[in-house]
Amino acid sequence: MEKVKIIDTQVSITKNDRINEHFYILGVSRPDPFDAFAGQFVNIQIEPDSLNPLLRRPFSIFYLDKYEIGILYQVKGEGTKILSTKKVGSTLKLLGPLGNHFPELKKSGDDIAVYYKKESISNNISCIEMKKLKKAVFIAGGVGIAPLIYYAKKIKELDFNIQNILIHGCKNNQYFLPEDYTKYLFDIKFFSQEVELENSFNSSISGKDFIYDGNVIDLLNNNNVEKYIHDDDRKTLYLVCGPDPMIKAFIKWNLNYGYDAYLSLESFMGCGFNVCLGCAIPRSDGGYLYVCKDGPIVHYTTISI
Repeated sequence: MEKVKIIDTQVSITKNDRINEHFYILGVSRPDPFDAFAGQFVNIQIEPDSLNPLLRRPFSIFYLDKYEIGILYQVKGEGTKILSTKKVGSTLKLLGPLGNHFPELKKSGDDIAVYYKKESISNNISCIEMKKLKKAVFIAGGVGIAPLIYYAKKIKELDFNIQNILIHGCKNNQYFLPEDYTKYLFDIKFFSQEVELENSFNSSISGKDFIYDGNVIDLLNNNNVEKYIHDDDRKTLYLVCGPDPMIKAFIKWNLNYGYDAYLSLESFMGCGFNVCLGCAIPRSDGGYLYVCKDGPIVHYTTISI
């Protein structure tokens, strides 16, 4: 895994916009030097001069441009509630980037194909190989779409012809991101909603975007979706981020197919440095991995949940 320098510094809020009924986008000034790979996260101290809240909060990096670090978040507790009230120009303390990242992408010198580095476990033996990429299927649950957006952008920057497919599951359509955040990154988008609200739309958002009732596993088994996400030559990469029940259900689903799949794990993190040991996940070969240090990105074969 490539490394970037971890910094702990104060940053200024450049935006803190509510983009739908449930999600906010936080922009903070990008310090020098700060760089990050898709899948990494930052720990934010919401009140730099206070102990309330005491612990920093981990957030996946949603985007990174020349001047700004973008965070997609949902108000779920006291910390994010306070964060949602912060004004442009106020300060936060940022530690990062932390954790590992999605598979490294490389363009071959002999042709225009894009390859990714596969790191997995087979028969308790770690394996590393370069595999050709033809299609990427992104599976998100709720705010779990955040790290996937960043990686989808990286793929399209290398080769716009690689087909990116999004499957985004939410409680209802009020959680779906505004189309401006996804329309240039994904060739086809499928959305699932567990509850259909009154007076809500249930047809396609645009010509290639479709909404179904149910969860993301229902979508994966839907005949209309299956024809897009499967391939015979195994050049499809799956990227998955969402709550634990969704991750478990996806792993079970993929046992029938064996696609290369990388999971972005969600966990409580008290420190971000493998000190508190609060983010332990059982490994498939015995022992534990720690989401803050060994993750948050793992190949689906490496964990047992």
